[in-house]
Amino acid sequence: MAKVPMIKIEIVGLLADAKQIVERLQRRGVVELENITSPDLVKVETAGSVAIFEKNLATAGAALAVLDHYAPPKKPLLASLYGRKTMTTAHFAEEKEKTAGTQEICRRVLELDRAIRDGEQEQSRLALRRDQLAVWKTFPYGASELATGKTVLIPGLLPRAASDAVLSDLLSESAGVPVQVDVIEAVKGQSAIVATVMKEDREAAERALRNMEFTPAPLPKTGSAAEELARLEQARAAVRDDLKDKKKTLKAIAGESRADVVFYQDFLRMRMDKYRALDRVAMSETAVFLRGWVPAKWAKELAAEFEEKHGAFVTLTEAPEEEPPVLLQNDAFAAPLESITEMYALPGKKDPDPSPIMALAYYILFGMMLSDAGYGLMMVLLTVFVLARFPLEQKMKNTMRLFRNCGISTLIWGALFGSWWGDLPQVVAKNFFGKEIGSTALWFEPIKDPIKLLLFCFGVGILHLFLGVGVKGVMLWKEGKKLDALCETIPIYLTILGVAPLGAGIFTPVPPVLSTIGMPVMLTGVVLLVLTAKRSGGFFSRIFGGLYALYNAATGWLGDILSYSRLLALGLATGSIAGVVNMICVMPSNTVLKAILLFGAGTVVHIANLAINLLGAYVHSDRLQFVELFSKFYEGGGRAFSPLKADTKSFRFEKENIYHD
Repeated sequence: MAKVPMIKIEIVGLLADAKQIVERLQRRGVVELENITSPDLVKVETAGSVAIFEKNLATAGAALAVLDHYAPPKKPLLASLYGRKTMTTAHFAEEKEKTAGTQEICRRVLELDRAIRDGEQEQSRLALRRDQLAVWKTFPYGASELATGKTVLIPGLLPRAASDAVLSDLLSESAGVPVQVDVIEAVKGQSAIVATVMKEDREAAERALRNMEFTPAPLPKTGSAAEELARLEQARAAVRDDLKDKKKTLKAIAGESRADVVFYQDFLRMRMDKYRALDRVAMSETAVFLRGWVPAKWAKELAAEFEEKHGAFVTLTEAPEEEPPVLLQNDAFAAPLESITEMYALPGKKDPDPSPIMALAYYILFGMMLSDAGYGLMMVLLTVFVLARFPLEQKMKNTMRLFRNCGISTLIWGALFGSWWGDLPQVVAKNFFGKEIGSTALWFEPIKDPIKLLLFCFGVGILHLFLGVGVKGVMLWKEGKKLDALCETIPIYLTILGVAPLGAGIFTPVPPVLSTIGMPVMLTGVVLLVLTAKRSGGFFSRIFGGLYALYNAATGWLGDILSYSRLLALGLATGSIAGVVNMICVMPSNTVLKAILLFGAGTVVHIANLAINLLGAYVHSDRLQFVELFSKFYEGGGRAFSPLKADTKSFRFEKENIYHD
């Protein structure tokens, strides 16, 4: 079907049914609503409700992140292949009733998280205080007990290690007054000291201490450091126990309510989408008006349902003057290429869907670039297993089908070129069975005749480019521009078909009959191109326009055709790397060691080689479609069909769209 035909739908229902109508549209997921503006109608203000939903969604997301942090969920190794779980509408209604409680759970989780963070900060503060007091645990006085009748004690740290006598002499000399120093503890190049001076000499002593980068001790006001350390340890133990209890509570909540929080997020997304949709509808005092696009194949069923369920008046009309949104739908062979089309641009109003057009060519080009039958077999087996074993979502299913089809193509081309994990059959036969086996190629080995493969790649490229030119001609023909269709295709076909055997003759002998007819065919094409490229204006204007078109065709087509040499380069790279891996693995003379290397390390390297060249084949296959094929006929610029639907991440309804089933 390619591009699904779209028609306009207008629904007029009772105002009292507005929310129910929008909810049913969301459940069906087949209508893209347009914004209705009319001076005679009013709009419902939903921004405030949407803002509340966004706030609650942010709260739920933050709560889920907290739960995942303290109790990481156990996910299957291949979780992405399982897709979303299915849910019946009855189950959805049950879960919906729990959302108010889930909202409170989310708030509770965030409160616990804040309390834990505050507790951890308190732990850090207590630990810092403990470290500050640790060196003073043997000092028996507090900060308020450092003075006697005539003397004062000055405790603190000096950034040097020295004895009592040395420090006493240094300070006395620096201060010019007697200073008695007692070293309490020396640690990490520092000295915890207590300087004893007469009260009247305190200022001189403190000045000398500052010059020696002295740091006063952070002693408790009352009581000793040892007593303060004991209290700190008790406080730390209490905080530690409290944190342990709170983390245990969070883990319990995660076990009981994580699924509820995940559902709550999807529920909020659905409600946000519904209220945003309400912002696009218009209302009168008694009625609600909705307008949008619906795929034509589902329109009548949808209209009948809304007329029956809500007594609504539904109008279906063609809208040829408007550009509808684009929904692609293809068979199993072309559908996997829809993602490639979307990556480039969706088709515009006059464009065909390029997915079925490029499907066969894409698979062929991909297989030629990977071109190892062993790798292709691995791709086919893996993708077939995944498709059969896992309940894949549609996008993942199409991705698996894409690589399955590419794997089949790779298997065929690899068999034609005789590459099975490089030259693994020959290596195994020679090194483990003492037998020499010849080529396994069903056609030829590219590494022995690269010119033959290069010319073949150019031939495939010409056919691929001709496909694009032909599609452009068909499009013009269907538009009624039959002369333009002929002038845009026939001259190019004749010119390139005439040049091809002449160019190939430079590299390899060409049958004389092809060389003989090549020149007149080329000249015919050139003359037609010059005469028909510009079909308006005066004689000289047409001729010069034709010559310019000939120049553009010559340079453009030469570059386009040469770009297909990447088929040769990537194809040879895959097999060559695989062959080098095999050669290295069988270099040891010991047979057992050869086997271990070949089937152990060799397997790992072959998988890596497959992954690297798989990426290269994918990227360059896309490039050949986008740059070479699409440039001949495709403009793009279409807008994706974006219906109001249950856009959930964790679940999907058992019947996600009854019209799809």
